[in-house]
Amino acid sequence: MVLSRSLIVFLCGLFFFTSCKKDPAGPGAGKEFGLESPFYTFPASHDAYYGTLLWPQDQTVFWYGGHGLYRISVPNGNATNIDNQTGYYAAYESDSEAIYYLPAECLSGCSAPVFKISINGGAPERVSDLEIQTSGGSPLIPVSSNQFLFVQLHPESSVLSTYLYDQTSGDSSRLADGIPETLSPTRSEVLVYQLDETVHTEEEDIYQLAFVSLNGMISDTWQITGNPFTHLPIYPPLWDLNGIRILYMKRDYDNNARISLWINLYPDSREEKLWDTSGGPEKTIEGPFRWSDDNTQLAFWERTCLKAGLYSCDGGYKRTLWVYNSLKAKATKQVVDHSDEANIARDQRFSSDGSQLLFLYDRALYLKDVE
Repeated sequence: MVLSRSLIVFLCGLFFFTSCKKDPAGPGAGKEFGLESPFYTFPASHDAYYGTLLWPQDQTVFWYGGHGLYRISVPNGNATNIDNQTGYYAAYESDSEAIYYLPAECLSGCSAPVFKISINGGAPERVSDLEIQTSGGSPLIPVSSNQFLFVQLHPESSVLSTYLYDQTSGDSSRLADGIPETLSPTRSEVLVYQLDETVHTEEEDIYQLAFVSLNGMISDTWQITGNPFTHLPIYPPLWDLNGIRILYMKRDYDNNARISLWINLYPDSREEKLWDTSGGPEKTIEGPFRWSDDNTQLAFWERTCLKAGLYSCDGGYKRTLWVYNSLKAKATKQVVDHSDEANIARDQRFSSDGSQLLFLYDRALYLKDVE
């Protein structure tokens, strides 16, 4: 039954992250909240711009997606294609300064080998002969220089399970049923999205977030949905860098289908609304969500349908990049752009001091000061 969530995210991923052939917005310095000139535009020969943006060093960005793995200098835009294997997911491990990535032809439901490369250069290398399952959560989460979490179909139960892999020994240990979502800042606990078998009924699936230690012990569980109309999280929950707040999104069908961002204070399990959209179903919040290194700023996107049809958006979209400042309890607009395209690739990262945003929009990279 956990597979149902992967299917949901797969379909949503196709809608939000597949290719877009529209040229990126041109210079817009004179336009309020407009996009400035990009410092790098991906070659026109590439027709897929989904993937993951990583910014491990202020002068170097990595982009992995439908065009392979690129290293790009900031802000001069000098780019090197490191590996032309295409895929969707990449992650950075700070201890070993390595990029892990999964070459795969689908967002969810297929297996992929694991490759890694040092951010300082060198050739990519495959991690043993391990193949893991791509999924709607975080299919691979680095824990340390020699360990990472991954998701794979359990051979007996045929459900997705979370495993811990040790690169030194080559051994894998199964921690729990479910999809790994986010690792605690102490790297001692992983948040796993799983079916709650204790309250499962034939009419509905009830899910929970389980707090699982790296030895497989579950310390706590939070129920996610208790009725068939509750919106399942499309984007993975995100642990803040202090380890005391867990961020996720919910849709309130009792309040004009408004989507809100919520935090749950851990370990007290006290839920608080962080921010919500100003409209109904024509507005939605979109990930990925990114915290700044000092844990005070959160970047996310809002998408507005300008004219909704019966089953689709007929009037184009407006996309807004917001930054929420937790010290001021206020969100400010960073970029507002109109587009007639439904499928625009987006991702964003803060600089190490939190003063700048590096973000992908369509098929170009932009750098701007945080307003």
